[in-house]
Amino acid sequence: MTPSQVFLNSSRIPSDMRDITSRSWSMQMLAGIVEAPANYRYLPETAPTLTQLILLVHRNFMPSLEKRSDEAIIKELPDTTAVRFTYLRFQLARHRFQANGQNRRITNWEMIDRDLETLRSKSSGYQVAHTQLIAEKEKRLWGRRIGEFQASDFEMPTVTEINNRIAESARND
Repeated sequence: MTPSQVFLNSSRIPSDMRDITSRSWSMQMLAGIVEAPANYRYLPETAPTLTQLILLVHRNFMPSLEKRSDEAIIKELPDTTAVRFTYLRFQLARHRFQANGQNRRITNWEMIDRDLETLRSKSSGYQVAHTQLIAEKEKRLWGRRIGEFQASDFEMPTVTEINNRIAESARND
């Protein structure tokens, strides 16, 4: 089962709510990056930091967290949460900004699944370098406002960039 199938088929989401939930989740992940429809006006107009984004999504999907402190919520999340949110926000924005003929025929989730499948076939060093470069690119988005983004902000790391990062890491070890 692909990551998107796990998310969309989660037993926590009633079947008639899956499309609405997926759309709502995507809009929250793109908060401050794309113009939100009128019913999402509670979303910030500047791209939140990674921690702010994680809290926004968790609080909106889990109302039971309303009375919990930000620190308590973050502390209880698995270490992989930040990496996953970084990757997903970057990929969702990439799909939105770089929509060309090919991307318009596939969903966000299909694109993410394809990219993850390709990435999993690479070496662990390649995967680490790719993840580091995505995190650096994604971090540069924080605090920018809607309208300040271009498709080039969401270009995936090139093989050359990844190989340079691998070589750099090897020199530092």
